[in-house]
Amino acid sequence: MAAPAPPPAQATTPASPATTPMPPGAGQVVQGQLSAPGATPGAMSAASKRIAKGMLATTPGKMSWLRALSIAISFVYALAGAGTLYANSSALTRASTNTSQVVLVQGIYADLLRADADATNAFLVSGLERPEQRADYEAALARVSSNIAAAATAQPADADALATLNVAVQGYASAVESARAYNRQGMPVGAQYLKQASTSLRATALPLLDNLRVANVDRAEAEFSGARSLVPFLVVGLLTLGVLGAVAVWLAKVTHRYINVGLTAAIAAVLVSFIAGFAMLTSTANTVESTRTTQFAQAVALTNIRSAAFDIRANESLGLIARGQAAPYETQVQKRITEVTSILKEGRVPNQTAVTKAWDQYLAAHANVRRDDDAFRWDQAVVTATAVDGGSYVAFKALDEATATPLTTAQADLSTRILSPRTPLFIAAIVALLAGVAASGLAARGIAQRLEEYR
Repeated sequence: MAAPAPPPAQATTPASPATTPMPPGAGQVVQGQLSAPGATPGAMSAASKRIAKGMLATTPGKMSWLRALSIAISFVYALAGAGTLYANSSALTRASTNTSQVVLVQGIYADLLRADADATNAFLVSGLERPEQRADYEAALARVSSNIAAAATAQPADADALATLNVAVQGYASAVESARAYNRQGMPVGAQYLKQASTSLRATALPLLDNLRVANVDRAEAEFSGARSLVPFLVVGLLTLGVLGAVAVWLAKVTHRYINVGLTAAIAAVLVSFIAGFAMLTSTANTVESTRTTQFAQAVALTNIRSAAFDIRANESLGLIARGQAAPYETQVQKRITEVTSILKEGRVPNQTAVTKAWDQYLAAHANVRRDDDAFRWDQAVVTATAVDGGSYVAFKALDEATATPLTTAQADLSTRILSPRTPLFIAAIVALLAGVAASGLAARGIAQRLEEYR
């Protein structure tokens, strides 16, 4: 008998895994976790706020936040406080440059008028002028050329105006040389050349110098104000001390331990550097203001007096050269006299007694020249204006000497006084920087100790 056929094979299906019931909300949690990378910025911001709020709800969390705040405010003091001190130190350097430029421009102005006074006065003498007068003229123009180059290097912003000025000066010198050549030959056209040279000088060169002077005075005043600034350093210093002090008070109340060595040392470091820096800024402000109202004012006043005196001297000679038509030149003389009188009344001129005496003597000599010329005693007027043994020539020379020495002293003192606080300010800036950095580390360490003890 044949063996029975085996039963047909049954199709096997893989067993389905057992399904475990999920707790309510688990699907949402998993879904939320999977969608976190694509969460909206608003949701992330809200989560951050919840985390921050949670941290601030606990004392250790508050300590961590205050530690971060103490570190941040200490670094702010280090950078902002040191930056303010350094900025004031830099302002002193720029103030010195600009005040020196003012004096330099005023010196160019005075030397141009000095050269013109020499040229016009020498023109009254027939033939060759006196050697010493010619030498003074050449020396004045040489200083003008040298100082124009120095001023252009010191202040690039003035370079274009000074280049134009240099061209005008060269044109003036050329016209004067033509006038000298014709005068030596006894040709009347020389007088016309000289008048044109002086007119051109006053129409082109002197207005340029006036504009340069005003621009540099404005720059100097702005830098003086910057060097006297106290408010930024005061604000950042008090803010830093206030924050660190508030943190120390809160920490003492919470931990019932009134002295935190690290935080106290941080406050002490900031306080010492703040007092030193503020004292240095106050001293600098007083020095700058004193310099501005004394040495700077004295230098400007003296150069203004000298410029006016040289202009008067030149116009005195031009009035004589005009022979009976001196009215326009005398008008300019009276304008200059009014300017100098006003300067002397302000009382800012060093050695003012001697300067005032020399000024009055020169005005009296000039009045004698005008009196003789107006009375048709032209020859006598020329003698009074040119004689080396008396008259306006001698009086003018005395005025020149009375103003030259104090001007040199004022210029030297001006630079020294302005720059004297620069190095102490720089040192104070370094101290503030180091104090702020040290305070951040000390405060962080002090609060961290309390944080570890609390935990």
